[in-house]
Amino acid sequence: LLQQILCCSESSTGQEINTSPTTHTHTHTHTLLQEYNHKLKQTISECYCTIRSNELFDIIADYPDSLPSVIDLNLALCQAQKVSTIVHALKQAFRKRLLHPGAQSGQILQVYMNTIKVMRVFDPSDCLLDTVAEDVRAYLRGRSDTVRCIITSLTDDESESDLYEELQRHDAVPLDQAQYD
Repeated sequence: LLQQILCCSESSTGQEINTSPTTHTHTHTHTLLQEYNHKLKQTISECYCTIRSNELFDIIADYPDSLPSVIDLNLALCQAQKVSTIVHALKQAFRKRLLHPGAQSGQILQVYMNTIKVMRVFDPSDCLLDTVAEDVRAYLRGRSDTVRCIITSLTDDESESDLYEELQRHDAVPLDQAQYD
């Protein structure tokens, strides 16, 4: 739906809006309509980003089922330039809902892997991921059962983690080229 709102120039009846300028008045009207359309898209995108920023933790936890929401949010982020709002809300949600002794390391790792996938939709360069995930990485380094949980997810056939599949990807970075924290 958001894609239709942000990408289409059709009226609600499905007819294209006739914006061909024929006189000076029409040219001025056409320019005003374009400015209004741009401002409307900007406002809708900003509202969408603000609303979804509070839901981003759940969107990440539900990934890949939430991929359509991720794509819509990416579209809105490109239009609204509200990345700082998303980063702040997600870091706050991580601290509140994930980075505490009651959360299991396996769950933290799963959310972390989903975070990697979602952030790569928003920013393939991983700059956004580095900012968002720094607290999660530090927290996992401090947990005594992190290594055991990773090894278990790699070796246990009944594990519901997709860590093994992530490590087997064809586009995975070789160890000699990897950057370590």
